[in-house]
Amino acid sequence: MSYPPNTVVWTVGSFVLHAADAKRPEMLMRVIGYTPDGRCRTRYATKHPMQGSNSGQIWVNDLSRLLDPKDFGVSLDGGAVNRATALPTHSPHA
Repeated sequence: MSYPPNTVVWTVGSFVLHAADAKRPEMLMRVIGYTPDGRCRTRYATKHPMQGSNSGQIWVNDLSRLLDPKDFGVSLDGGAVNRATALPTHSPHA
């Protein structure tokens, strides 16, 4: 499914969903910073279901592909967010 491009510049710590991912709580990503060219650095907030490993990998995404979870009824009040807040974050320019 195609979604309108995102226009929000997310703050570090924001939770987002990638346009290509399922719109479920376990697919939440956390914004951890930005690249010098303005792309968003993210990390899955929970164990990544497709890779079967912890969410340590950092993904670099175009902002237009990072969507607001609330637009898809994904709650930020559940266990996924509680686990995500314990994950380390990095400097936006790391």
